[in-house]
Amino acid sequence: MQSDNEGNAEAENTTIQAVSSREIIVVGAGVIGLTTAFELTRRGHDVSVFDPFPGRGASFVAAGLIAPMTEATHGEESLAALSVEAARMWPDHSEEISAHTSYEVGLDRSGTLLVALDVNDRARIQALTPLYKALGHSAEWHSSGSIRTKEPLLAPTVRGGLEASGDIQVDNRRLLSALTDALVHEGTRFIRERVTHINTNGPRATGVTTQHRAYEAGTVILCAGFDIAGIGGLPVRDEVIIRPVKGQILRLYQRNPRLRLRHSVRALVAGSVVYLVPRSSGKVVIGATVEEQGVSFTPTAGAAFSLLRDAISVVPAISEAEIEGFEVGLRPATRDNAPLLGAASLEGLLYALGGYRHGILLSPLVAHCIAEVVETGSLPEIASPFSPDRFRVHHG
Repeated sequence: MQSDNEGNAEAENTTIQAVSSREIIVVGAGVIGLTTAFELTRRGHDVSVFDPFPGRGASFVAAGLIAPMTEATHGEESLAALSVEAARMWPDHSEEISAHTSYEVGLDRSGTLLVALDVNDRARIQALTPLYKALGHSAEWHSSGSIRTKEPLLAPTVRGGLEASGDIQVDNRRLLSALTDALVHEGTRFIRERVTHINTNGPRATGVTTQHRAYEAGTVILCAGFDIAGIGGLPVRDEVIIRPVKGQILRLYQRNPRLRLRHSVRALVAGSVVYLVPRSSGKVVIGATVEEQGVSFTPTAGAAFSLLRDAISVVPAISEAEIEGFEVGLRPATRDNAPLLGAASLEGLLYALGGYRHGILLSPLVAHCIAEVVETGSLPEIASPFSPDRFRVHHG
């Protein structure tokens, strides 16, 4: 990582483009960065988005699940509450995006089935029912026969499950295209350069430096992924650490319409989680591994085998599907796997980092919260548990 002196020297030797001291720079064009830029642009702000590959990264290699119920777990109640509120925003959010582009977002409200393949898995799911009810979710248990009436393609060995009607999905790649197109139509600038340094003047951020030049702005919002470690000039006492968590995912195509799932299916198979997310086109996304391997984009045979084995054990018809792709994404995660939202200790610098497995789900609420900080200086109460202050080093 560059030191502050090295970064400032680089900036001094680079042409500075002072577009506007009121301009907002968003660093990172994954789903969080694009959605934040969209919300700010919609509110009338002048926004530029910096990313060498907009619409790629972890959010491109994803299933698009918006699953506040089936992603909830004990010990993460604050994150679960944030997820519930974010999920409520999605129908209006998708309509707002659609109003600014001809791209379809691909929102599917058919719901998710959380199913168990054996009695131990069934007990694990049923143990989560009180948490689901506390979060306001409908958590009615369905027997094996009842759950198969809702989804006939489920294996006869499925031991029952929960119907999560509030857990929906969006086609992540359509979403990214729609957001990018909407921003272009609204006049948002895309700078296809990698940010290498946050520029400062005393206690304030004044812009960014890329490999080619420096840019001035009134506010800088960091929405980058795990490669944030390559950006110099970050406040040392904020201790911003984002690690990559590898996820391998399969993309299939089910040619036979009679063998296409009606719902997204999340299953526990001998304690392991596998999900199957169908698209209206006949495509199916199967995922995803969770691997602490650092920066590794290598797909492995073992991951492909385990995903297919578990998926076929839950939905045998998947064995008839055609394999279209096997991909690797690196999810950006903080030390506690929860997002990092709000103002840095450096004035004019904001964080919207660490979406981990929940980036698409949380994106409209994160964008709203960051826009509120820009306009009022205050982080909404629901996001306060995710303030950078929880990691900040305090002296004295």
